[in-house]
Amino acid sequence: MHDHIVNLVERNRFILFLKQNGVNISKVINDILEDLDEDELHRFSNQHHRMLSPNVYVEALVFKHVNRLLYANNCEPVKFSGNGRIDIKTMLAASMSQISRPDIAMPSSLSSGFKEHYVEDGFVVLSRFERQFIPDDYAEKTEKNMFISFEGFLPDYFDANPLIEDPFTEDIWTNSYCLGEPIIQGFCTNFHSVNAQHVLWVNSKILEILNLKLDCYNNGLRAVGDQGDVVLEYRHWRGKLIGYGPYFVGMNANIPTIEGCDLILREDYFTKLKLIIPNLFFYTYVM
Repeated sequence: MHDHIVNLVERNRFILFLKQNGVNISKVINDILEDLDEDELHRFSNQHHRMLSPNVYVEALVFKHVNRLLYANNCEPVKFSGNGRIDIKTMLAASMSQISRPDIAMPSSLSSGFKEHYVEDGFVVLSRFERQFIPDDYAEKTEKNMFISFEGFLPDYFDANPLIEDPFTEDIWTNSYCLGEPIIQGFCTNFHSVNAQHVLWVNSKILEILNLKLDCYNNGLRAVGDQGDVVLEYRHWRGKLIGYGPYFVGMNANIPTIEGCDLILREDYFTKLKLIIPNLFFYTYVM
């Protein structure tokens, strides 16, 4: 669990924001890890399954030390603007984009490799992320109880995870998401954060090429055509919560055994996309 916490700290948006602004982050990371209270962290653990329940303890700790650093060094030019702020728009859009889990294969049944892409009710699945947790079964021990799948289109035929991570969802709303990157879609994860946990979105250059516009975030995270019709849509799901104790209540009761998201594009626009990028290959990468 310690490596997991270190990773959470190093990838935190506030730390990345400071790094982008030329601030030496080594000391603040060490200070954060030294201040981390194992007993406090233990309160957010699922005792039965030895996993962290989703919480904002680490993010709050990072925020405290980052602000302490800025105050001590009188770093007024460094302000939490742009990508350093909480992304309210994506939070609201994601809250309007929740669905029941589609009838799809579980990550544990998938294997890495190229395959035919998925089509669902006139929409092509551009990309999909899903995480499956299999709780400990003391009568039937297994070597692995976590499966994560990353699926999406690559612009050429090469073995690679198609979901390149871009840490800032704010770029979606300024039409600068993944710009300059040779990728179809980007993936953001903010698991222990107040921000939307898992977000998939297309490279903003593709929106421009297809002449699509972002819809109002109150309608969900999606893009529309000239007539206001939905062409591109982000969706997410989580379910089968588990916990500790007979009634699965409290902080131990909010770990989903399955959660994921996808990004779907209307078939006629996918045909247009293939004319622009003819070498589209769908790839599944499983961890």
